[in-house]
Amino acid sequence: MELHAGQYGDIVLISVAFSALILTVGVMLVFRDTVGSTLEGFAAIFTGGGRRAARAAVDELKMSLAYLRERVELLDEYSSEYHNAFHAAGWDQVVESFNELSAADAILEMMLERKRHRDAFTLASMLLGELPPELHLQAAEQFDDFAHLAGWQDRVRETLLRVIDEAHEAAHANQELGVKRARARQPTLVTLAEIRRSLE
Repeated sequence: MELHAGQYGDIVLISVAFSALILTVGVMLVFRDTVGSTLEGFAAIFTGGGRRAARAAVDELKMSLAYLRERVELLDEYSSEYHNAFHAAGWDQVVESFNELSAADAILEMMLERKRHRDAFTLASMLLGELPPELHLQAAEQFDDFAHLAGWQDRVRETLLRVIDEAHEAAHANQELGVKRARARQPTLVTLAEIRRSLE
């Protein structure tokens, strides 16, 4: 059986379409957890279930923020005693990020109270780093005051680990020099080790 040029064109077109379909399915499978939950949330918002989707996204952010608050409060007890080590490792950026996230949390609650479910879902999802790139650009323009916080979890975690490592070295040096702690509490080296383990 002979194939003419037109038939080759049909086969090539079918092959390209099939390849595109396989590629699309592959990408969807790779990103299905993050993108899937985000797209489901947007779908819920457009079909009337926006309050529940927005509340879930805001609550997820609150949990991450509570986790950060606990570590910031624990480490803050040592920030004055090991000021230089904390400052060199970027402690100020952690505190600034925490304060900005707390402000975003208050705004999200206000959005929910005013039934701005779509805005609340979008902002919370952006802060959690769960928006696909094409949606992130639009969200970053809408919430430009908070756009720099997207993906904050990894950055803050890395900075906290640096802070702990720097403070650990300073505390170890003080211990070797026989420097007494300012007040009675759990040994610094033990506390820092415990916080570090919780971040790993």
